[in-house]
Amino acid sequence: MILWIEKSDLENIDHLQRPIILGAALETQKGEYERALETLKPILAIQHGKNPFLSKCLAEVYQRLERWDEAAEMYEDVIAAKWINYESLIPWILSHYQLSRIYEKVGKRTKAMEYYQIFLALWKDVDAWIPEVEDARESLAGLGQ
Repeated sequence: MILWIEKSDLENIDHLQRPIILGAALETQKGEYERALETLKPILAIQHGKNPFLSKCLAEVYQRLERWDEAAEMYEDVIAAKWINYESLIPWILSHYQLSRIYEKVGKRTKAMEYYQIFLALWKDVDAWIPEVEDARESLAGLGQ
């Protein structure tokens, strides 16, 4: 899909791409992973590492496809991004949890423990009952912490 971009919009290109990224996220939820990837590849070529919403969506697609290295790279991009609003805070925190799960799955125990600890420190006691928090605590204990 090609978008007409005004010169003044070049600074805000991530906002122009959000409807496309949202569409890919919906495709992901429907199990259309390859279609979602095809939708996101042109944006990735332009904005690799510069759009946390894109990186988060790609991370989820790669994770569902069990392409662990690519998923980890995208979650690392999400974590490295500069999030400036509340809308972004929860995905940023949860990306630590998802990255720890990937590291645990591929046998990177130390990195998994590190990111579980960061996730739990960021989440603290807020909604301690959510499955991600319970799983992170159990996984961390299982890894020997």
